[in-house]
Formats: sequence, structure tokens, C-alpha cells
Amino acid sequence: MNKELTEQAITAELFKQMNNKLNEAFESSLVRDFLMNSQVVAKKNKEDYQIAFIFDGGFYGMYNFHSNGQLYKASNAVPLGTVKNNDIYQHKILGADELKKVIKKTDEPNIEYLIEHTKNITGLGALVFVKFPLKRPYYDPKEIPTLTLLIEKSGIIKILQMLKKSEDRKEDKKFKPVEWTEKDIKIAEHKQMFERIRNYYKEYKKEFGDKLALEMTETVQKLSNVENFQVAMRREYGSISKGNIQAYLYAFLLDQKDTFGFVRWMKNNKQLVALYNHFHPGKEIE
Repeated sequence: MNKELTEQAITAELFKQMNNKLNEAFESSLVRDFLMNSQVVAKKNKEDYQIAFIFDGGFYGMYNFHSNGQLYKASNAVPLGTVKNNDIYQHKILGADELKKVIKKTDEPNIEYLIEHTKNITGLGALVFVKFPLKRPYYDPKEIPTLTLLIEKSGIIKILQMLKKSEDRKEDKKFKPVEWTEKDIKIAEHKQMFERIRNYYKEYKKEFGDKLALEMTETVQKLSNVENFQVAMRREYGSISKGNIQAYLYAFLLDQKDTFGFVRWMKNNKQLVALYNHFHPGKEIE
């Protein structure tokens, strides 16, 4: 009696965990029992299992069960709450032996057979509970499902509709426009700006050599620390960070394209022009 009560308590707890994971109500008592029994078997056998939907020659992983009975949603997990008992062939859960009796064309109604069989029968699908081997194609083609629900056309339509909705949601998330804050925009602009600087700097090194390139880096760093120069930059740009002072200096000294005229004033400053000419021997500007 105590053992029976303990098993009932464990089953009730597993069912509670399953409902919390799936967060859905079931119109079909068969679907609910199929999921619950699958969870109990996984825990009892201490092995990893999965539930998959087989239809039209495809195998779609829906739920995974850890050896401790924990349920996890797989890549094709969709709500099964709308499937009804009338959508299930013979209104029963089929064990391995019962499945053999129902599918009389073969003595081995394994995964391979079910996948091949559903290619030719558009009104037949199956929810199968099978072991989960950790190798591709993530199921054993020769395994006969431990538990099976044969799904009729009406139920297939409901599951396919759910699969399509799931795929549509994935696509929507993939292409959902990003709502950029002002901070996000500035970060993105800075990343692009410094990426351009790196690329121009590589080209400069190729043309003028490592020695001048290193000298330029040291000059930019030193100049950005000079208070009078910081004042001059703030006069031109308003509030400006040390990092941006260095970026604008690099933009000028590396001949970056200045679409917005950020460094135009530097080209009119005799001291900065002299600095530019120093770093561009043979290509000086007036």
C-alpha cells in the first residue's frame, strides 16, 4: 500500500512538473496520458527519451525527457492542447506489441518503417516515444516506439498548423526590427568609426612603414592629452570625449573620407596641416 501511494505521489509530481513546463491544457485525455506515461517510463528506466511527430516521411523532435523524468521542449515543440481524442486512431495509446497488431503489413513497425509508410498515406501520422541516442540522426531507425499515438488526418492538420505558427514566430523574431536607443546608435557608430580607422591604419603602414605609423599613434595619444588642444576641439565639436578626439585626429591624419565635414577645420589649421605633411612625405598638402 505504501509503495503504491509512493508511486502515485511520484507520478502526480511528474505530471505537475510536466504541466508547468508545457503550460497548456489538453482537450485530449489520451495526449495528456501519453505525455505523462512517457515521463514516468523515462524516469523508471533511467534513460533519455524523446517524443517526435512522424508525418509525410519526416521525423520532427518535439519533446525530450531526461533520465530523471524532466521534460524539455525540442526544436519542433508545439502546443498539443487542440488535438482531441477523436483525432487519434482507435482512441488508444499503443504499446510496442499493440502497434504490431494495428500495422499488419509488417512485423517490425520501427521508426524507419513509419517514416517511409507516412510518405504514401497522407491521412496518417504518429506521435512516438523512443529512446534518444546521442548521435545523428538522433534516433535509431530500427527502434519500435515504446508508446505511440497514431494521428488521423484531422489531428495532423492541427499539429501542422501549430508547426507552421511556430516557424512563422521564429521568422518574425529573426527579422524583428531593433528599437535603437540613442546610446545604441552611438555605440554602433563608434564601432564602425574605429573599424574604419583600423583598416585605414593598415593601409597607411603598407605605404609609409611601421616607424611612421607608430609615431603617428604616439602623437595622437599625446595630443589628445594636451589641454589647449582639448579646448580647441570642444570649441569645434562641443562636448567631446578623449576617445573621439583621437578618432577625429586619426580620421584627418589617415585621409579618411569626411562625408560630414568633421575634420574640415583641421585642414585650415596650419599646425595640423604641418603635422599631416610630416606623416605623408611626398604627398604633402598646402
